[in-house]
Amino acid sequence: MMKRISSSTMRRRHGLAIGVFVLAVVVRLAYNLVNAHGYVATYDAGIYEHIARNLIDNHCYCVHGQFASVSRAPLWPWIIAALYVVGGKDPLLPRLFYCALGAGTCLLIYYFARDLFGRRIAAVCGCLAALYTGLFLYDGWLYTESLYTFCLLGFTYALFRVQYVKNFSQTVERHEQVDMLKRVLHMRWLMAAGCFLAAAILTRPNGSGLFAVLGLWMLLLPILKLQSWRVSLRRTVLIALLAFLLVIPWTYRNYLVTQQLVLVATGMGEVLDGAYNDKVLIGDPNQRGFWTPPDDSRIHDEINYTLADDKQQTARALDWMWTHLAELPTIFCLHFINMWKPYTYSHGLPLEQFPARLSSKILLILIPIQTWPTYLLAAVGLFLTWRRYKKPLLMLYLVLGFTILQNVIFYSTMRFRFPIEPLLIICAGGFVAHIFHSSSSRLQCRRTVPRLPA
Repeated sequence: MMKRISSSTMRRRHGLAIGVFVLAVVVRLAYNLVNAHGYVATYDAGIYEHIARNLIDNHCYCVHGQFASVSRAPLWPWIIAALYVVGGKDPLLPRLFYCALGAGTCLLIYYFARDLFGRRIAAVCGCLAALYTGLFLYDGWLYTESLYTFCLLGFTYALFRVQYVKNFSQTVERHEQVDMLKRVLHMRWLMAAGCFLAAAILTRPNGSGLFAVLGLWMLLLPILKLQSWRVSLRRTVLIALLAFLLVIPWTYRNYLVTQQLVLVATGMGEVLDGAYNDKVLIGDPNQRGFWTPPDDSRIHDEINYTLADDKQQTARALDWMWTHLAELPTIFCLHFINMWKPYTYSHGLPLEQFPARLSSKILLILIPIQTWPTYLLAAVGLFLTWRRYKKPLLMLYLVLGFTILQNVIFYSTMRFRFPIEPLLIICAGGFVAHIFHSSSSRLQCRRTVPRLPA
């Protein structure tokens, strides 16, 4: 018989989480209805919205006419199309969806921090996430940032939970009859990790690099004595296999279109070509280290852009890197510095579309005021919690390192830092937790492994 949970128990367990979610939704609705009022999707956002309309009107995943495209990852256009089918072709619908999704990100931050530091610290982290400009700024902008950030945080949290899931044989009594539902529930975090991984890859092609993060996580678990080699390998294979099975239908579709292997989308050649060239190094001082393509660079959304163009651009960028080895450290340093700038220009952001609005001016003041203290608290929190929480925070460290390395190698702006903003807030929560635990004599301050809820 399943135990009946009283409403008072539910409120005690999830009341703070509901409060965080509601606060986050209210803040994002206010942002969309005030600062982003009248927003028009342009640049990449306009392409995603155009693909969604083509999916509905012409049943074609196309950027140009009836020509099938492989230039964009599919998940975000599919979601926009689904919203348009249900509620009509109103550009406000995807932004309202992002209000809920952004609030969902805050909710994940709350539960992550709760499992690590307890409910009070989680409430602080959740409220900070709800009010933090760095986490709601892109919820009024139809780029993929908000969706990818939610998927990446979900993937990180799911693997954090998988670390502490016991073997199924250890959770049941001998001779106990086990039904399929119980087995599925036991594997829910494994399945969640695979689904979040697939969603991240189908949102951004560079999400495929998370397979490397997953592999490194698998190797470190037995070294840190969190799981045996056998259990670690089996769980990692299951997660990777589920993600692969969810991604492979789109890869097969791309093969039918191009007769070549394209995992998710093209565009890496254009990215590299714009990140490694003379203009980036000796051009406009305000553009150094940012993405600045050569004058003759091809755009991967063009109708006649082919995989041969992608390979040619990649080869040109690699050749530039080989002939400018002495300058590469400078480029990498610029990428790293640009990543941490509180605000960098983003094409089509509501702040840029409506710069004269009072709300835009207020947000531009708030961004650095909130960002620099968050950086400082996160850095100190990482240092202070290393001894006590280094094992529980293993996946957080790996994703932080992966994202920073990716930005240093390719190029970075504020929006490429955005996916790790939730992790920075959790690290800042670690600082608050350390201060609280240092002044408390509770048993919780002596924990080395989080007490995960059922």
